[in-house]
Amino acid sequence: MARAAAPAARHAVLAWLALPAMLSPLPAVRAQAPAPADSVLRRAQRLVNEGSGTAGRTLLDSVLAATPTAAPRYAEALFWRAALGESATKAEQDYQRLTTEHALSPWAGEALLRLGQLQFARGERSVALRYFARLVVEHAETPLAAPGLFWKARVLLEQNDVGPACDALREAKARALPGAIELRNQVDYYAQRCTADATAPAGAAGGSTSGLPAAGSAPPGGVAPATSSPTPSSGPRLAAARAPEAPWSVQVAAFRTRVEAAKSARALVQRGYEARVDGDEPPFRVRIGRYAARGDAAAALARMKKKKLAGTVVRSGATP
Repeated sequence: MARAAAPAARHAVLAWLALPAMLSPLPAVRAQAPAPADSVLRRAQRLVNEGSGTAGRTLLDSVLAATPTAAPRYAEALFWRAALGESATKAEQDYQRLTTEHALSPWAGEALLRLGQLQFARGERSVALRYFARLVVEHAETPLAAPGLFWKARVLLEQNDVGPACDALREAKARALPGAIELRNQVDYYAQRCTADATAPAGAAGGSTSGLPAAGSAPPGGVAPATSSPTPSSGPRLAAARAPEAPWSVQVAAFRTRVEAAKSARALVQRGYEARVDGDEPPFRVRIGRYAARGDAAAALARMKKKKLAGTVVRSGATP
């Protein structure tokens, strides 16, 4: 049994060790969480960064032991214990606790992003995709939505699912904060795949195009491979690959609170639907997909009904 578990354990450790190298060139894509607001937590972070890892982590453990679990400080300390931990397994457990026991904490979104990135580093694409999809749905109104969409697109491109990946890239750019220059550059870089697919001759969509980012290639600044790719200086921008407007969706539920709506959307995401929460005030609508034509949305609804999921076709901005 121990021998069987050893390869998996080594794989987890290697992914944990590789994660900082994979993420550190991308500060604007939320590779690093905001600095701790609490002075004691800042001290713990400084100790770990200066090489006194045991002292820093002991300090974090003492904060957690002395803080009520319902206090906001507990969730923040839990995040930093995970982020500064030595063990991938223990960090993953703390991140999981944040997303379940403290789902309404702002640190839960950071935890979802880290969980997705960790699974991406391990090569577990489908698991990573679920985390990024949850991040986009559950934290749609926060600055984390844009990096969540970017990482979702990266996974989809790895799976050669270019259409949905391009949709995610477009939305990531639309939601990115004005100062998120690096994130916008990353989006533009990967969006070249969208332009290539849109302009490729018939029958050539599956082929490679010289100079365009393939799955696993490194964007400006370098993400995974050691060899870096040149920064596209005058290549096609995201606007060149923009798809037609998609004003139709399928609404499957409406709730009085955003928490209830997010819970419903999360369950749908876990079933494989591209669900989201629409609306800034009650009722909060749970909707699936974006379609260019009403007929496309109706066809999608018909498929959903075969899986015992009821709904109605609506305009994306409407409030039925």
